[in-house]
Amino acid sequence: MPNTPPLSQILLELSDAIEELALLLAKQKAIDNEVFIKQFSLLAKKHLTYSHDNTTEKTISPARIKSKHRKDYLRNWLKERKIFVGKAIDNLRVDEELYRVADFLTDHYRQLESFYKQLKRNQNIKKDFIARTNNSTIRYIRWWAEMLYKNKLIDSFDFLDKNQIDIDIAQIHKATYFINGYWLEILLRRELAKILRANFDKIHSFDVLTHVELVKPTRKSSELDLLLMLNNEVYWFECKSGDIGKYYKVFDYHHRLLRINPEHSLLVVPMMKMHQAQAAMKNAGMTMLYATELDLQLPLILFSNSE
Repeated sequence: MPNTPPLSQILLELSDAIEELALLLAKQKAIDNEVFIKQFSLLAKKHLTYSHDNTTEKTISPARIKSKHRKDYLRNWLKERKIFVGKAIDNLRVDEELYRVADFLTDHYRQLESFYKQLKRNQNIKKDFIARTNNSTIRYIRWWAEMLYKNKLIDSFDFLDKNQIDIDIAQIHKATYFINGYWLEILLRRELAKILRANFDKIHSFDVLTHVELVKPTRKSSELDLLLMLNNEVYWFECKSGDIGKYYKVFDYHHRLLRINPEHSLLVVPMMKMHQAQAAMKNAGMTMLYATELDLQLPLILFSNSE
């Protein structure tokens, strides 16, 4: 029987293939598809008025969920490593309105990336700004700005002309927190919940902790974004929306502290960038996941060995 390569190797090879494809696409001049543009207002409206009815997702009774939930499994697992938990959240629930804002950004990240980075930079210094854009991105920015305003993540916006938008940033912690990267955590938690529901028959046991405050052996505290136990396997997730290089040392320390293999140490970023996956594996022992590909990557990682 031929030897099967480890999942970490498969994921790295997949990442390389995606990078090569992205380079090929980047060489082509981006042009708008006229049919798509005509339908875009309907698409955006769908995101803005998305129903709370989740009938497309599998309905599972609370009793069935409770029967598979191994409460305190992760707390005890950490205690075995001499790591004690302070505050933590033991569910994957998210604000559905904020999820829609995060989901729209993810679905159209290539078109919104430049605007998002301007927004993030100016949000951190609490400074209003004028964003300059072009005809190929203005439609996406217009709809996303409306969603940000509706959720009080910006105070106001105004189009000065067809290529300039004046943004009044919100002076509240909720806005800074979301824009700085919490949107990625919301996306991850919602996508995880969706995939776990869709594959619930393959789940024998689970436990989850998010926003996990750790008290380490050194008595210093730190935080992990998300821990998941699935069928007695533990997965650690971190989310970073900006420069990840400065976090490698911390991630590497946590990786060794938790004693989780690289295939279960997962770093979520907005989208693929050249050589990022190799750098994360080399410097922190972590496997890279992309927000734009979570619906494909998560089932492969969590359920690839399921019958």
